[in-house]
Amino acid sequence: MVYRKGIFWVVLLLLFTLLFLWMFKNFSDKEGNIQTIRVGVSGQVNLPGVYDLYVGSDVASLILTGGGITANADLSLIDLEELVKNDSVYIIPTRVGGVKDVDALVRLTESAVLDVQASVKARVMDSVVCDISSVNVLYVGQPAVFLLISYYPELSKLYITNIPHSTLLLNSDYRLCDLYMTFGKEVFKDLIQNFFNVKIDYWIYQDRFSFVRMVDLLDGIELSLDRAFVRDHPDHKLVEGLLRVNGSTAWDFVRYIDYRLSGVKHKEGSGYIDRVTDDAFTAKAASWQVVYESRNHRHRHLLLSLAKTFNELSVNEKNRFMNRVVSVVETNITSSALLNIYLKMLTTPDLKFCSLDGYYKSDDGRLYFIPDIPSFLMLRNAELRGFVRSLNLEGGKEQVIY
Repeated sequence: MVYRKGIFWVVLLLLFTLLFLWMFKNFSDKEGNIQTIRVGVSGQVNLPGVYDLYVGSDVASLILTGGGITANADLSLIDLEELVKNDSVYIIPTRVGGVKDVDALVRLTESAVLDVQASVKARVMDSVVCDISSVNVLYVGQPAVFLLISYYPELSKLYITNIPHSTLLLNSDYRLCDLYMTFGKEVFKDLIQNFFNVKIDYWIYQDRFSFVRMVDLLDGIELSLDRAFVRDHPDHKLVEGLLRVNGSTAWDFVRYIDYRLSGVKHKEGSGYIDRVTDDAFTAKAASWQVVYESRNHRHRHLLLSLAKTFNELSVNEKNRFMNRVVSVVETNITSSALLNIYLKMLTTPDLKFCSLDGYYKSDDGRLYFIPDIPSFLMLRNAELRGFVRSLNLEGGKEQVIY
């Protein structure tokens, strides 16, 4: 009898061990073991070669893995968001004209910065400048999202300014995304800092995988899914209306463009997320403006949803979330500083999402955004002065704003 009981407990222990190992394996597969593929890149990249990338990586990730592009690269007809395929080689073409090397591009950049600063000095009068403390963060959502986040603690104001990836900061056809892919993170941060005449305290860089993990750490977010997105998405379980979605679906949502409404040519039936082909870049500037304004609207909606979901967490849940977020983004912010900034920013009631002043134009089938940085700075400072004046009046103070 004792022998049988011994066998029973041994078998039971063995079963529990097998069950634990099975559960651990499934958990590990979901959390960490992402399949990889072999992809090659050649042409105008700094480090041509074959690389191991995660399944779901895009062309931008491949280029950055290859050391970024040379100053002679032409990305204007390349869809940086296209998902790369296994055992494929992607060739980065050579730019017609342009500069000879990175040093020449740096000199061109320095000249353009001086031109912008002179224009700002001429148009933005000293009386408009408002000396209010702020924390400025440059956010790059690779490959095509560039946000300048400015938080004014004294005013409890949070500005999120979208800088179109096709922005021309130089007196040439080098776009914002071209400069990012050429210079790298630190130099690019300094470039934005000089052009916008603002000290960038921190930078945050995030790719598809870190974005998906961030949303999943919140157990998803609620998004208002539109009919076009639901119609084109491969997950037929999605329904139109307010729905809590995971990180992968949220990523698809923010990238989605309904080309049917924009007038942009596209190839039907090739998968909604990768439909952009070379012929899509023959559309007029007005059509592409509709495309990007639609995407900006999705960015705004997603940011507000993130803030809403975050604010619904308890204090302990917020702390746990922020402590885990620092491991899924690339940033120069320490864990404690990031936690403090995010807590302030995501709980700020007055959040304003806006776009850089300027206009779109097309040239030989390529789309460019021509920025008006002086007007942007002048309007921003005038608005801040108005907020300060109203606060002084509410507090019964009379103060001259310089």
